[in-house]
Amino acid sequence: KVLWLERGKTKIEGNAETVIDEYLRHMGQTLTGNGKESSRRMGTGEAEITEVGLFNGKNERIDRLNSGDEAIITLSVKFRKKITNPIFGITIKNDKGIVVYGMNSRWRHMSFGTFEENEEIKVIFKQKMLVVGGLYYVDPAVAYSDGMTFCDRREKALKFIVDLPVQILGVSNLDSQISIV
Repeated sequence: KVLWLERGKTKIEGNAETVIDEYLRHMGQTLTGNGKESSRRMGTGEAEITEVGLFNGKNERIDRLNSGDEAIITLSVKFRKKITNPIFGITIKNDKGIVVYGMNSRWRHMSFGTFEENEEIKVIFKQKMLVVGGLYYVDPAVAYSDGMTFCDRREKALKFIVDLPVQILGVSNLDSQISIV
C-alpha cells in the first residue's frame, strides 16, 4: 500500500503500481520502450520536444559519423503555453551512460525572449564530434528560465554511432600527433 501526500494532505492511497503510475503521469513522466531500450521523458509538458535529428555539415540526416566530423543536432519544439526565456540544452552520453558533453543556451549566455502558445521552433546545436568511436545517445531538454524545472526532457531521444579508425583510451579524441625529434 502506498500513500501519495501533497502539501501534507492525502492525494491518493492505494496499491503501489496504481499510485506510482498516477504520480508519474502527474509529474509529466512517461516510460516508453522498444523491448530492448527504454526512453524516459519528464517535465510539465508546457513545451514539447516533438523531434530530435542528427545531420552532417551538408544538412543530410545521419545516424553514423566519423570522430571529428561536424554534427548538427536539431530539436523541434512546440510550446503548449506562453514561456519566457526557456533554456534549451543537450547532453551526449556514451553507451555506458557517461556524460561526454553537455551544453545549454544559459551557459552560452543566450536569451530568446517569449514564445507564445502553439508556437513551433527549431533549435540547432552545431559541434565537432571529438569523441572516441562507439554508440552515443542525446538527451535533449527545454527548461524554464529558473533552470530548475523542465518543460520537457527526454533521455535517449536520439542514438548514433561514431566511427574511429584508430584505438584511443578515454572518452574524447584529442587527435594527438606523435613524432620523434
